[in-house]
Amino acid sequence: MFVATLLIGAIALGVAPFFSEARANEGEYKLRNVTGASARCMAYSVLMQDRRFSVLMSCRDIVYPAGTDVFNYVVWAEAPDGDLERLGTLGFGKVEFRTNKPFNALFVTQEKSERPRNPGGPVQMRGSFGQIEFLYGPQGQGDTGNNLNLPTDLAPTESPAPAKTSSISRTIATGGVVGFVLLFLVIALLFVISRK
Repeated sequence: MFVATLLIGAIALGVAPFFSEARANEGEYKLRNVTGASARCMAYSVLMQDRRFSVLMSCRDIVYPAGTDVFNYVVWAEAPDGDLERLGTLGFGKVEFRTNKPFNALFVTQEKSERPRNPGGPVQMRGSFGQIEFLYGPQGQGDTGNNLNLPTDLAPTESPAPAKTSSISRTIATGGVVGFVLLFLVIALLFVISRK
């Protein structure tokens, strides 16, 4: 029974990476002003290895203070199901936030408090999810990166693309690791049994 449990556990650990997939949006958010003012922000959301999003924002033309008694611009993340999460304040327009909840829209409100529980002030800017075209667009189209008008002997050269690992190679590698773990467990079990 013990060996069967170990075998099932080892197989589950070996197969799990093939089924874990990020269920959230990684991309860019262009927050446009909805009040007619010139303030605007650009945000990039990246899913990190710890399964948390790092959201980097940069804004332009933000007016401080926003009103006579309004000193804070608060950033909110909106999930696909409508749930809201306060990410934090914009400060002077260059800030990074971290969250573990997926979202598909960002908006900024003017608030009296730095930590309101819910958005209470007027919405200043709003933006929805968009894919980063440079990363997800067709390969070979768009900007080549060589628009610096450098002499040809100083122009950057293309680096060879790294070889892609096929799913068959990953399956074989995972099978090898699982096989090694199982072999180790069988040897350890035989050692324990023979010592009795």
